[in-house]
Amino acid sequence: MKKIVSLLLLAALLTALIPSALADSIYNYTLYKVMSKSPNGYCYQYDQPSSTYGRNLGRHKNGELVGVISYTKGWYYVYCSNGRYGYIPEKALMPVTRSQSVWYVVDSESPRGYCYLYSEPSSTYGRNLGRYNNGELIEIIDWDADENFAYVRCGSTGEYGYMGKPCLAFWGY
Repeated sequence: MKKIVSLLLLAALLTALIPSALADSIYNYTLYKVMSKSPNGYCYQYDQPSSTYGRNLGRHKNGELVGVISYTKGWYYVYCSNGRYGYIPEKALMPVTRSQSVWYVVDSESPRGYCYLYSEPSSTYGRNLGRYNNGELIEIIDWDADENFAYVRCGSTGEYGYMGKPCLAFWGY
């Protein structure tokens, strides 16, 4: 009889704990957006704050949301939508409050009516990632990335890169 009561109590305890564990969500924490400057457009999550000694727990694409739990010497301890807790480098994340979508449109004064997206904030040293015509929507990721270039995501292609500020006109939030 004691075994049955003990098992019932254990089952009740587990039943009470499971829903709270399943209810854990990135939205329970301070939200950050993955904004890696890697040309691949993603960053890795590790089981400790070190890419050298940490075990890789997966990668996260730019734009994904993570919940930040704490900060340790250049690393955020996060909860991700894949259900894993781990560490992501500070430089790969941006608070959602600073990265709310601000949209601009291509509004080039060039006679041909377009501008280019580059891999670096330079038309001389950056690789050309594509041409965008006047009127195309551009999401501003970091307006202050460079004096003359903003770090952006192009609405039609999802491509990240740098676009000249004079080619952009504010469209809205």
